[in-house]
Amino acid sequence: MVARAENMAVAMVVQAENVEVGMVVVQAENMEVAMVVRAESMEVAMVVRAESMEVAMVVRAESMAVVMVVRAENMEMAMVVQAENMEVGMVVQAENMEVGMVVQAENMVVAMVVAVAQVVVSGMVQEASMVRAMVLEVASVVELAMVQVESMVAGKVVAAVLATEQAASTAEATGLEVARVPEAAMVLAENMAAAVAAEGRGIPAHRFRATMTPKAVASNSCKVL
Repeated sequence: MVARAENMAVAMVVQAENVEVGMVVVQAENMEVAMVVRAESMEVAMVVRAESMEVAMVVRAESMAVVMVVRAENMEMAMVVQAENMEVGMVVQAENMEVGMVVQAENMVVAMVVAVAQVVVSGMVQEASMVRAMVLEVASVVELAMVQVESMVAGKVVAAVLATEQAASTAEATGLEVARVPEAAMVLAENMAAAVAAEGRGIPAHRFRATMTPKAVASNSCKVL
């Protein structure tokens, strides 16, 4: 039992040492392996990166070359297309000019025809205006003559009416004067009689006559008499 215990203790010590040794050895080796792997990985990465950069530069250079070639071809194609467009444009412009000249010639002919038609129409309008003016003048002369005749007739009527009114006024004025003469004589006679009666009573005749009116004369003469 003691031997077993010692063996067990030795075994445990050996096991512990083995564990420590194993841990140290394995960990150290793992670290070295990891460092080697990392170093190799870094080298591989650097190589890959360098190769990638070279490949990228080559690809970029080829791309630039392709772009330049494409651009040059495009420029050549553009120049060819531009030249063809210029030729087509010149042909179209020439055709348009010819068509424009034909249209202009037709427009000139139409304008000449229209001008002739306008001259003819203008002459017709002038003739119609002259005829209308002559008709209006004749109508105005006839109307003026009728108006003058009517005015003369109306003037004679008015003159006759005025003469009648004047005669009536003269007759009326004469009648009034004739009618007023006896009335005035009667008033004077009454005034004289009243004055004589007043003087007989001691009233001055001139004062009596100055204050008397026709109505007062009539009333006073009655009183005095």
